Amino acid sequence: MSTVVIDLFGDRCNNMEDGENLINMIEKGTKSYATCMDIGFDHWWHIIGHSLKDFSEKLCHKIAKDDKIKGEFNLIGSGPAGVMARYVVEECPMEDKKVRNLLTLGSPNMGMESLPFCYQGFVCGILNHFAHKLSMWKMIQEFFPLSELIYDSDHMEKYLKKSKLMPELNNMKKDTHSILRDEYKKDFTSLNKAMFVKYSDDNIMYPKESAWFQQVDATGKVVPLNESDYYTHDNFGLKTLVEEGKASFVTFEGQPPYFKESDVTGTIIPFLNQ
Repeated sequence: MSTVVIDLFGDRCNNMEDGENLINMIEKGTKSYATCMDIGFDHWWHIIGHSLKDFSEKLCHKIAKDDKIKGEFNLIGSGPAGVMARYVVEECPMEDKKVRNLLTLGSPNMGMESLPFCYQGFVCGILNHFAHKLSMWKMIQEFFPLSELIYDSDHMEKYLKKSKLMPELNNMKKDTHSILRDEYKKDFTSLNKAMFVKYSDDNIMYPKESAWFQQVDATGKVVPLNESDYYTHDNFGLKTLVEEGKASFVTFEGQPPYFKESDVTGTIIPFLNQ
């Protein structure tokens, strides 16, 4: 079965601490075609001026046009690319192709409460205050893609109304697109397996538990998954996946976006072969 690894920042999917080539390891471990699929940018700053939704739709077209990918395939996304991977699962119409196994690595699946690397201290408090306000502007979301990942627990009503990408993917907008929401849930629950990886020492994303679909409440406390409204109501199908034994929540030691050869051979490859 083919495997697609999403390359968002032009690093050619070289996330290995050991110097190994991830794509080669996946091809060897799965005995199938694997590709590092970029979105046409050589450096991370080239993404400015575009939205994550634009990137995700571009990714959908590239997957659809890749003749080496046939039928079901595995999909891997690290960091924000994990959000793009979920977009492919939930929103990409592909007549003859389908994601079988989904793997996200240190991805802000419930968004980020603060700017990357900046979640403590007086200065970061000020910066995050303005980031929350600015990220609700449509122009900012369309021009700075990472602004679409900002989560504002202090102003949930405004967040759900103004923020476009994450509330849509997590099916938190209960007043519109009811037919589409049911379709997204159907596609997500049709996955064979899903694995969500959190990094033990993640200092980029706050809270790091967002990788496991957890967020903080207005007091700053991380809300357990089974106490979250969107989970208990099974907004987009995560609860169904968990109850059917299709979802796993794994911790990799260290900091994102890197992982070790043992992570690939001991965890990633066996997952992809399911």
